[in-house]
Amino acid sequence: MKALISISTRPFLDENRSYEIIFWTGVFVYSIEFVIGVGNIFIAFDRFLAIQRPIHYCQSYSQVVLKLYVTVLPLIICVAFVACIFNRKITESGLVFGHVVDTNLVYTITLSNSFASFLAMPVSAIFLYSLCKFNKRQTLVSTDSSSVRMRRTNQIVVYQLLLEMILVVIPMTITPVLNYGFGINLPGTFGPYIPLFLAIYTAACSVLFTVKLTRNERTTRVTDVRSAVV
Repeated sequence: MKALISISTRPFLDENRSYEIIFWTGVFVYSIEFVIGVGNIFIAFDRFLAIQRPIHYCQSYSQVVLKLYVTVLPLIICVAFVACIFNRKITESGLVFGHVVDTNLVYTITLSNSFASFLAMPVSAIFLYSLCKFNKRQTLVSTDSSSVRMRRTNQIVVYQLLLEMILVVIPMTITPVLNYGFGINLPGTFGPYIPLFLAIYTAACSVLFTVKLTRNERTTRVTDVRSAVV
């Protein structure tokens, strides 16, 4: 029985096989995670165009941004994937992806991702300011059900943007700055919290959309009924 257990578990305990598992499970996640910063730039720019040039956005800008998005992001994923494959290097024994690839590549990808997230912040701030002004104009101009629905939808966008800033952009920006600039390794102390924040952000947005849109539909129905009665 002991011999059978030894034979069956040997492949999983082999050191080289462990590094292979760490690399091939990490390279896919790491390559996809690398495009988060660039994706934030596209999303921020798309929002900015939608609020600043709504007519041109509906006519052409939205399709241009979408085509660039679906072209550039997969290309970046492929480049990061190939770069990781050609820079495989076991630097030390461990259980993290950074121990089975060249450390310089990990630094480069992490800093590039954080820099992209940082670039998205001013664009998102301009969009948020423009959206607040737009909501104020809508409140003064009209109070019918369609305007109420639009304002509620815009509120959802504002809340989502704030969540994105707090849970995605800021952590992805300050983590490498503290690590490489001041030697403070937050993931080493608290664990890989950025994927956790991404999961919380996704779940929070789902709950936000569900709650706000459901409440919006109820309010709209009541408003329509009152208008019909009057």
